[in-house]
Amino acid sequence: MKDKYLLKFKKPYSYFGNELNSIHKTHDKKIKVAFIYPDLYEIGMSSLGFKLLYHLINEMSDVVLERAFAPEEDLENYLRNNKIPLFTIESHTPINQFDLVAFSVQTPMDFTNILNIFNLSQIDIHAEQRKSPIIFMGGTSAYNPEPLYKFMDFFAVGEGENMFPAIISKFKNWNRIDKDKFLETLLEIQGIYIPKFFEVLNEENGKIKSVTPLKDKKFVVKDIVQDLNNSYFPLKPVVPYGKTVMDRAYIELFRGCTRGCRFCQAGIVYRPVREKRLDKIEYELENIL
Repeated sequence: MKDKYLLKFKKPYSYFGNELNSIHKTHDKKIKVAFIYPDLYEIGMSSLGFKLLYHLINEMSDVVLERAFAPEEDLENYLRNNKIPLFTIESHTPINQFDLVAFSVQTPMDFTNILNIFNLSQIDIHAEQRKSPIIFMGGTSAYNPEPLYKFMDFFAVGEGENMFPAIISKFKNWNRIDKDKFLETLLEIQGIYIPKFFEVLNEENGKIKSVTPLKDKKFVVKDIVQDLNNSYFPLKPVVPYGKTVMDRAYIELFRGCTRGCRFCQAGIVYRPVREKRLDKIEYELENIL
């Protein structure tokens, strides 16, 4: 869609994709990745992890990664009524034309948004029947993959800085013919859970009874960044035109929590505690934006 048409919708800046520090690449001879936050723009652009991975993957010269979000109701209705597939905001390319589609999911409340995005994008929701694109999910909700196991080709459990580039590297070497062969190569990556390679049985009340591996990979161990002092951090992040939920620049001081409160998802999934050195924090504070 052209920008002039987007002006008639609520919060049009959510769909322009030309913010300060946004990244625009040609698609020619590149792996095309649609990176989706399944909620409104102002929520997705408040996620440090989402913005970090956006810049990290776009540093790969042979990859173009573009963002997409759940649209406001007015645009959703327009797309549906006119049979226009949902698109990324950088180039307005339909999501169903990308090679890889990655969802960053932080709460189970977004699960229904994911299915709605499948529908808006005119993509088959069932992984077994879908030839392309390859679709996977990361974020804290990937720790509970079973509710969406029929829809995702695989899940990335843990922190994305190592897994996401490794997934793309495996994709580069795939012949684009046998999807199962590609999925098998992902078993070499720590943190990857592929539902079709595990048999999950449930109790009558829905609780998981047993998980039996069907391949050599017997357990899925989350992948984490071991040293924040040597990990990637974007000093020129995207700056939205409109107000977001967390309307500020971010500096990450540490990950993890020592308290381990049982009601707190973040306190469990982000373990162990890893801290940045003071000099690195000071450098980032002085150079952010």
